[in-house]
Amino acid sequence: MQAKRLFNKYSTGKHWEKHPVSYAEKFADFLKNKNFRGLIVDIGCGRDTNVFNSLGFSTLGIDYSDTEIKLATQNFPNCNFEVQNAEKLELKNENTDALFIINVIHYLNAKKAFK
Repeated sequence: MQAKRLFNKYSTGKHWEKHPVSYAEKFADFLKNKNFRGLIVDIGCGRDTNVFNSLGFSTLGIDYSDTEIKLATQNFPNCNFEVQNAEKLELKNENTDALFIINVIHYLNAKKAFK
């Protein structure tokens, strides 16, 4: 699994923890201006899921790493998180109305993720 090896290579530095949440805030503003009322699924989740949740959106944060999901759940206990593979999402009985994906695409196998 090339994506898993890449993730493990970079997970020690956790560069994603240093990224600003401004992209999530801008996306949230866009959705609010469109009177969005649906579910936002944040793939590669954590702080961005919390941004959406704190602004009143229905959210689900997804990450491939058990460790990252445990950390996100500890840091943001009011948010919903699940361990899932972004290359094969299994969303239970929920309509997904918006996806937010940042700092994830380079970990995915494009042939699997985008078919």
